[in-house]
Amino acid sequence: MTLTSNQGSAEPAPSNRANDTAPPTPITKSKSTALKSLTGSQPTDQALAGFLAGFTSTIILHPFDLIKTRFQLRSDPPKSPVDVLHRQRPRNNWDAIRALYRGLGTNATASMMSWGLYFWAYQHCKDWALRWRQPFSTENVRLTFWDHMISSTAAGFGVCLVANPLWLLKTRMCALPAHHPDAHRNGFAALKSLVAKEGILALWKGLTPALLGVSHGSVQFVVYEEIKRWKPPPASTLNDVGQMKQHSASAAVQYLTSAAVSKIVATLVTYPYQTLRARIQNDRKGRGERSLAGYDGVVATTRVIWQREGARGFYKGLATNLIRVLPGTCITFGVYESLVSSFTK
Repeated sequence: MTLTSNQGSAEPAPSNRANDTAPPTPITKSKSTALKSLTGSQPTDQALAGFLAGFTSTIILHPFDLIKTRFQLRSDPPKSPVDVLHRQRPRNNWDAIRALYRGLGTNATASMMSWGLYFWAYQHCKDWALRWRQPFSTENVRLTFWDHMISSTAAGFGVCLVANPLWLLKTRMCALPAHHPDAHRNGFAALKSLVAKEGILALWKGLTPALLGVSHGSVQFVVYEEIKRWKPPPASTLNDVGQMKQHSASAAVQYLTSAAVSKIVATLVTYPYQTLRARIQNDRKGRGERSLAGYDGVVATTRVIWQREGARGFYKGLATNLIRVLPGTCITFGVYESLVSSFTK
């Protein structure tokens, strides 16, 4: 997940949804059931929008994610992204294109699940926060800094536990070119081999740094919400329950800028955990064996990277990741907001 970061590329972004303000009437059931909905449930609508948004951004930006993953996994500095992609010259243009999209299916599945589950869980957490804060108040209430922090953190923890196996398989698929002797043909082959050689619990390798990476989503949401407080969207762009209507050009630019800034801040603060997770997940040791590279847990991996590569080792692939996540944030938000808006019409 990262979220996530896939996990990679996987990490979910904030949303200024209707539940940020409660109505001046008693709340006796989930707000989501009182709103127009495609599926009959606002969290389910947002999950569906998240699935499709995650799929769209992954299809477009997968090559950047693949290059970032391989940068993270290399202890020796590659000369260029081309050097990361090809250890040997591709035979033709089709081979070169296939190399760019290796692991796409696994990455798309992980991204869809992570985004969809995250938005579903985050909306439920905000619903619960509102019901807890003001069950019978006659005044409007807004979700606070801590409401967003706790909601995003809770959603992130849940997604990490569920989606970690998918992100691990994505890392394994993207780590090696197809011609490598240890490469797997597809995600199912990678899953079968991993369970047979390393055991079922190996699917949760890298879970500790992934859980630490939940802070990425928390930082992003808090920064985003604070930016929105400085420059709230024009009232004309919101309906009576706080959901966004058709944005003017200036409102859209403001919204996407806020999302991009929050994403940059969160990435700079939390990127090292992605490198730790990638190294641990790609370490192919059998049951009961010690890592040949020294990647035996978070502390040991941190020590090895620090001793061999210095502080820069924790930020390998950062530039590529930023190039990827900024368009990815805009694409994901554009698709997500458009779908949620259409679902409630």
